[in-house]
Amino acid sequence: EVGCPAGRLYRECLQEEGCPYSCAHLTRQMDCFSDGCEEGCHCPAGTYQHDGACVQECPCLVTEETLRELQNHSANASALPAVLTAQGRWVSLGQEVQPRDTIRSACSTCTCHNGQLNCSFTRCPLDGGFAPWSPWAPCSVSCGGLGHRTRARGCTSPPPANGGKDCVGPRTDIKYCQTPDCP
Repeated sequence: EVGCPAGRLYRECLQEEGCPYSCAHLTRQMDCFSDGCEEGCHCPAGTYQHDGACVQECPCLVTEETLRELQNHSANASALPAVLTAQGRWVSLGQEVQPRDTIRSACSTCTCHNGQLNCSFTRCPLDGGFAPWSPWAPCSVSCGGLGHRTRARGCTSPPPANGGKDCVGPRTDIKYCQTPDCP
């Protein structure tokens, strides 16, 4: 009889057993060296080794791929998004998320389930913004009195997207212009 540490059981190999033995194997942080079972002291069936303990469900690791997907679905895809836990704590690359905990960024959420972050990626609504005004057009009359000049702007900086709001405000501007008498 082999003595195993507390909480561990000695197991001989069974045909259907094999890797993964630990959360590191399950989350692919560590490769399985063989498909077969390794004889020795292991966590009980249905549990995994993690940080020296046997756990029923593994935590998740925040990967570069997950952060990139969250970034791609944020309103500003050129900047890394703020990723927070449900308790409002910042999450960073390589950090562990506990089982059943949720992380969120802008409009997307990910929930940890047995070592895997299951994400629902949603593009955020992006409200439109006005572009700068165009230059003033020439006066509508070249001589002989009162005319008008116009300028315009579009809702293109940025255009509304993903159900975001359209720009609010005038798109054209008019002012009067006085011209000299005609010859």
